[in-house]
Amino acid sequence: MASQIITYNSQDVMSEYDTYYAEDYRAWGQVYPAMAQDLRFYLGDQWYGHEQDALREEGRQRFTINKTKAKIDWICGYEVQNRLSPIILPVQGGSQETADQFTKVALYVFDSSHGYRQCSDSFGAGNKTGWTLLNAYLDYSSDPVNGDICFGRDPYSGFIPSAYFTKASLEDCDHVIKRKYLTPSVAAALLPEQEDEVMSLARDGWERDNKFTWMVFQRVPTGQRMMAYNEFYRQKYEPQKVILNKMTMNYVDWDGDRETMEYLQSLAADKGHDLEVISRKKRFIEKHIILNNNYMRTEINPYGIDEYPFSFYSPVFEPESEEYTFKVQSLVRQLIDPARERNRRRSQLIDVVESQLNSGWIEEDGAVKNPKMLYQSGQGRRIVLNKGFKRDSIDRIQPAVIPASYFQEIDMTDKDEMEILGMNPTSFGNEDSKQVSALVELQRQKAGMMALENVFDYYSQFKANLTRKVIKMVQNWSKDKLTKILGEEPTEQFFEKDMTKYHVTVAEGIYTPTQRYMLFRQVAELKQLGEPVPPGELSKLSPLQGSAEHRQAVEEYSKQQEQQAQQLQQSEMAQAQSLQQSLDAKSISDLALSKERQARAISNLGLEEERIAKAVEDRENALLVRIKALEEMLKLQTAHKADKDNRLMDMVRFAQEYENHIQQREHADKQMNMAQVESMNQPNLNEQKQLNQPKE
Repeated sequence: MASQIITYNSQDVMSEYDTYYAEDYRAWGQVYPAMAQDLRFYLGDQWYGHEQDALREEGRQRFTINKTKAKIDWICGYEVQNRLSPIILPVQGGSQETADQFTKVALYVFDSSHGYRQCSDSFGAGNKTGWTLLNAYLDYSSDPVNGDICFGRDPYSGFIPSAYFTKASLEDCDHVIKRKYLTPSVAAALLPEQEDEVMSLARDGWERDNKFTWMVFQRVPTGQRMMAYNEFYRQKYEPQKVILNKMTMNYVDWDGDRETMEYLQSLAADKGHDLEVISRKKRFIEKHIILNNNYMRTEINPYGIDEYPFSFYSPVFEPESEEYTFKVQSLVRQLIDPARERNRRRSQLIDVVESQLNSGWIEEDGAVKNPKMLYQSGQGRRIVLNKGFKRDSIDRIQPAVIPASYFQEIDMTDKDEMEILGMNPTSFGNEDSKQVSALVELQRQKAGMMALENVFDYYSQFKANLTRKVIKMVQNWSKDKLTKILGEEPTEQFFEKDMTKYHVTVAEGIYTPTQRYMLFRQVAELKQLGEPVPPGELSKLSPLQGSAEHRQAVEEYSKQQEQQAQQLQQSEMAQAQSLQQSLDAKSISDLALSKERQARAISNLGLEEERIAKAVEDRENALLVRIKALEEMLKLQTAHKADKDNRLMDMVRFAQEYENHIQQREHADKQMNMAQVESMNQPNLNEQKQLNQPKE
């Protein structure tokens, strides 16, 4: 969705433009000279003008030992070496698929438009001067329908914000004024349908005024015809009608008429819902374009987003400070005094060392025939005195002795610079001790970077703000363009305008040029943590050159490994089968032997039962004989019946008890024999069951 182009009253816009610039410059005007000095100091211009004049008058040289640049470059190089990519994560029940698609598009935009390099340049520029802006804009040169997102940086002298903003995200910044100098043809390309008016304004001298006087074009004119292209951004709010569902507390913007609203309320009431129209404040951005101090036009919500299309970065931002030179600072600012002291000390040291070679002479007037002889150097010097003068007519001036504390002060200056930045020698790889382990050295490096954590946190916030603007801009692209980038159709949630507010959040991941490589790194880390990864999966995801040949080689190797594994498995199965057959044969043999033993035991048991039955029969016959004998005795002894009744009864009881004892013993012997047979038969039954079970 392109921005809405309208035209306001020219005098009103220009009056606001001049008024806001004048008010802001009263606050920020003192900051620009300090920023310019920081940049010069970083580049090596570390002597003030009056110091250079004094040294020149004294005939002394000035030396600049620029260690400041190395320290700032180290911080910037650390950011490049540890560069991170934007990733989008779902929140509040958001769709993971939609978040992944946002990540893919963001990686495409940052890679195709050199976004990472632009972010690093902004980081370096802010550290050297104090602040910078990075713009996200649409270039319609290759895609006249959707446009391509590009990035461009504004220098410290090319913009001025509201004097009272307090948030680095610029949420509370009422306005921002920017300027850049363009050729007439480029300016005409940025203002389609106004080309003739642009060319009529391209006149010499019209581009310079009393605004943005610290820009290079203002300070170093070359005669080239340029045009002052000004962008005056205003952040405003307007009332917006909203339909509120009191049942669910969901709401949606409404721009319809009253009759339609009443109809919707009646339909909702039939279903048990209560709709109400309320009002909220809706933010929008005005972008007034002013060319060579002439108002051209106004764009509403440039590039289809309702926030500033640029991100602000400053390494030291203290909005509470009433001193504006302290409110925004560069990292160079803290190193100026130690560096100036080092340069003065080093220049003095060199001057003293050189003076020791020829510190000067004290001579009587006319003592030396040619005074230039006194300043000869090297061996074999010759000094000729005039007649009437003796050797003591000239005397060498003793050179100054450099105290040892002088060198200690120079070392202290270097140490001060390190401590100001919160770093230590280990951070720069200058640790001399060879007995320090790698772990200890790594811990020292992390401790040395602790003071810069706040700087890198500001930078992370800067990139997150920029990424959110990019997401809002790509939501206005057509589905066809997004499908080409994603390789699939975007989800329905992709185009919801509140995605960045409720459903996704911006984070940072490992720097990768593509989503595929990021997935490769993440899967590799999961594998290191012990997560199972299928064989060949990393090869499929790897971004190696010639990856097709590599994957083919991996597949062939995997097939060979599978074939060897199958052969080994078949060999193990054959061995297991042979062993099982051997065990089965032994089991059958043991079972046959057991059955033979069982049959023999059963036969022996039958003979035993016959013997027991015969013994029982013999005992019964013996008892019968005894009873008959008793009866005969009773008949013969009737005369003595009364006397011997008791003895006879005792004999009968004894005979019965003896017979019961014999029967119980025979029964116990029979049970014991049966138990022995069953115990012998049980192992055979188990073996028979094992043989009858199906083999796996």
